[in-house]
Amino acid sequence: MINLHWAIHNHQPVGNFDFIFERAFQQAYRPFLEVLEAHPRIRMSMHFSGILLDWLERNHAEYIAELRKVVDRGQLEILGGGFYEPILPVISDADKVGQLRKLSLAVHRLFGTMPKGIWLAERVWEPTLVKPIAEAGLEYVLLDGSHFKMVGKTEKDMDGYFVSEDQGHTLKLFPIHDVIRDYIPFRGVDEVIDTLLALEKPLSHGARDLLAQGAVAQDAVAQDAVAQDAVAQGANTPGNSGVTSGGVVVSPTADVQVVFGDDGEKFGDWPFTHDTVYKSGWLHRFFERVEGLSDRIRVEPVGAGLKPEKNLGLVYLPPASYQEMMVWAQDARDIPKFRKAQQIVIEKEGQDSAKFLRGTFWRNFFNKYSESNQIHKQGIRLSQTLAKARASMAEEKASEAQDHIWQAQCNCAYWHGVFGGLYLPHLRFGLYRNLVAAQKILDAEAPKDSVWPQWEIQDWNCDGKLEYSLNTPEAYISFSQQGEIDQFWLKASGFNLVDTLTRRFEAYHAFVGGQGEAGDKLENQLGEKESGLRGYLVYDRKIRRSVSDVYLKPGTDFQEYAAQGFTEAFDFVSKEVSLQRLERETRILFQGVAHTPDGRRLQVEKCFVLEKGQVNLRVEWTFRAAENTAGTGAGARADKSGARTESEFRTELDFRFGSETLFCLLAGNAHDRYIEWNSAGNGTGPGSSAGGGTARAIPAQAALARDILASHGDMGPQSKVTITDEWLKVRCETTFAGASSVWRDAIETVSQSEGGYERVYQGTVVLPVWDFHLAPGQTGKAAMSIQIREGV
Repeated sequence: MINLHWAIHNHQPVGNFDFIFERAFQQAYRPFLEVLEAHPRIRMSMHFSGILLDWLERNHAEYIAELRKVVDRGQLEILGGGFYEPILPVISDADKVGQLRKLSLAVHRLFGTMPKGIWLAERVWEPTLVKPIAEAGLEYVLLDGSHFKMVGKTEKDMDGYFVSEDQGHTLKLFPIHDVIRDYIPFRGVDEVIDTLLALEKPLSHGARDLLAQGAVAQDAVAQDAVAQDAVAQGANTPGNSGVTSGGVVVSPTADVQVVFGDDGEKFGDWPFTHDTVYKSGWLHRFFERVEGLSDRIRVEPVGAGLKPEKNLGLVYLPPASYQEMMVWAQDARDIPKFRKAQQIVIEKEGQDSAKFLRGTFWRNFFNKYSESNQIHKQGIRLSQTLAKARASMAEEKASEAQDHIWQAQCNCAYWHGVFGGLYLPHLRFGLYRNLVAAQKILDAEAPKDSVWPQWEIQDWNCDGKLEYSLNTPEAYISFSQQGEIDQFWLKASGFNLVDTLTRRFEAYHAFVGGQGEAGDKLENQLGEKESGLRGYLVYDRKIRRSVSDVYLKPGTDFQEYAAQGFTEAFDFVSKEVSLQRLERETRILFQGVAHTPDGRRLQVEKCFVLEKGQVNLRVEWTFRAAENTAGTGAGARADKSGARTESEFRTELDFRFGSETLFCLLAGNAHDRYIEWNSAGNGTGPGSSAGGGTARAIPAQAALARDILASHGDMGPQSKVTITDEWLKVRCETTFAGASSVWRDAIETVSQSEGGYERVYQGTVVLPVWDFHLAPGQTGKAAMSIQIREGV
């Protein structure tokens, strides 16, 4: 008898669009339940993230009521997990237990049962999970079979569950069958059924003889594990034919546990699956076939497999996830090498040897994408702040702040694979919105004698370098050591103004505009959502931050900048950072030195001035060419006596200076989000684009040019550029003094999603450019201001 323990995981991310929730409900969640109800002998496990349960309660209470009926009649086991679907290993143990208990209580309230097992988000496992999951009152978890193969287990060893331990706490681990997971529902029903039946294990002749002898042989039976399975689980199965013992029909095969667990969205919401699973009837036909083979296959909840005789013993698993995830987490340039090495091993040593090549573990996404790390570490910062403040807070307010922090732990925007994930601005927006909300609650609970604005120097992103954070009632701003802004939270509007994504090389970029990657998985079947995507494969020279200074060679034009093909004239190193609180403003001063490759020096002062009670930020730069500094690079020469020649002391500094200011407002092509400038600025005009952009002009007032945010161009000399988001009700007015020209550039990435390769708008850069010629000892200045109005 094959006991197919079936688990479905249903989830939508924090920040996802309501229409996507609704589409998944109509395409997958509802029709799946309808098919299940039509087959009452099919029993299974189902998991809903707390995010999705909340949405279903608000929008489809009738679905929750119908689920309750199916649970009450014993057809459905509801699994637990982290309420907001976090990657459990990367949050604190207190948050792990809190999120697990929150979902368990929600399941009990809605369905009248307490979960025994959990769905582990993205099956990201680390050994230290045992203790907090057990402390949350849960008994088992589902993991991929590949996890177990890493410690020498084979498919034949996975007929049951294992037990793992940490600090004396234990947890049962069910291995998901890798082949069955891949086959359902993408292979034909007959092929899946045949694959399952091939897993049957016939009883040995000795075991059958023991069973045939009845009570006389009970002691011997007790020593035969396969015979035990037949007696305990298969002997009384209706319809079985085989050896008889005391009038009881005994199956000639042992009971075999096979676990299937995967996303519910693959049953209707993935491309083409609604047609195959429901319109063509795959799911109905599969359940129908199983019911017709009731003497050989039955579908059961995972919890039904918690039988003592199926305990396979102790196991310790390394950090891991499903195989694709461990590949995606690698450095992009290593992925093709890894896949080639894996293929060579498989060809030479067989499929089983592939287990020795496993990619890397999930936490590497924090190293691969600094943007992911920033969101995660801001959550940790706020968790630590809440822990310190909690004793003096009302429990209601502390719980509210905690829940916002938990929502910001939703995993989907922290990683990238075949799904957009991190590349989708609206998902990052959803996380930051919750972080800002938590910050506002903590601000309100600050001690009355707190000094405002709050100034903190700490390595909050855990990269070994200090960050400088300024927290005011209106904004939270974090500066890097180089005087760049890496966080700019607008508290009234509730978002991070500089939440962009750096344009990086991804392994799948090799297939954009060409032949797809070989293979039969979803990521190998992707096409392009629009033509010309290769033209957007531009890679940034450094991590994108705001008010990020660039020192360009004289004559560098917009086209070179937009293509990221320019060469920087200086390398700036910040030496000192200081803060000054005044009655009406706060001043933050960064001082350092910029070096040319041949050793010439430029002394730099960069001062941020933030007005009290406003989100008005002024930035002032002062440059001073160092005196009597000789070059030391390849161009330096000496005469025969060793004395320096006059050409060595040509220390005049000629350079173009610009500062990249970011405005990340979600939609680059919407009519209600736009950029405006003086049309008499002699720029290249509306719709101008580097690299074949498709910007379209938007009607504007007289004397003003207006374009969508996803546009590019040299706007010529400007005194003011305005960016407006009517949906968020935010208006950002940037003014400049003496700029030679002002450039605008859209940051657009090319990423893969389940629908294909796509272009995604990540933000707009406004870059004023000044030209300097400084003799030794001479000083130059530049200035810019950013005025932000919220609720306009």
